[in-house]
Amino acid sequence: VEHLHAHWATWPALSAWMISRLTGIPYSVTGHAHDLFLPNPMLARKVADSRFFATISDFNRDLLIRLCGPAAAGRIRVIRCGLPLDSFRYDAPAGRAGGEPSRIVSVGRLVDYKGFDVLIRACGILGRSGVPLRCVIVGDGPERARLARLAGDPDLHGVVEFKGERLQREVLEILTGADLFVLACAPGRDGLQDGIPIALM
Repeated sequence: VEHLHAHWATWPALSAWMISRLTGIPYSVTGHAHDLFLPNPMLARKVADSRFFATISDFNRDLLIRLCGPAAAGRIRVIRCGLPLDSFRYDAPAGRAGGEPSRIVSVGRLVDYKGFDVLIRACGILGRSGVPLRCVIVGDGPERARLARLAGDPDLHGVVEFKGERLQREVLEILTGADLFVLACAPGRDGLQDGIPIALM
């Protein structure tokens, strides 16, 4: 082993730092999102001792420099998340037959900071305004029961459908039938928030 790399600036980065201290093997880290926004008492040390510290956006780079001091700037690199675009070919929606509801799709882990509750409430507002729509949510997680209760509102009867976890090819099929993709991220109750969600990209 010549080099260690850890994704996430919390426990994974701490593990890489400790292994490096014990073995002398250099390490690097990629910081993504909530791992940078939550309290992280050793963050400056993990950045300073790394060979380099990557993050996914200029916003995160600026945040790291503010948190760790100007000396950290020389260690921090922006490495953006990439996607194989040929696997995500864009086809303009064909349009719906008269009166057929528009189809909204959202994909992600069902946690509070993905903002699915915001999306469901927005669907309720649209429904009360007479906009015909269907909302398909793909994913699973600890918020599933709460979101299902929210979607059970009489104004939303039959509007929101939970598909649960799906394979990537199934997600692509579901997206193909969408008129609109929505991901309504919002800071969570414990301060967690997204950086640049892969699902949104």
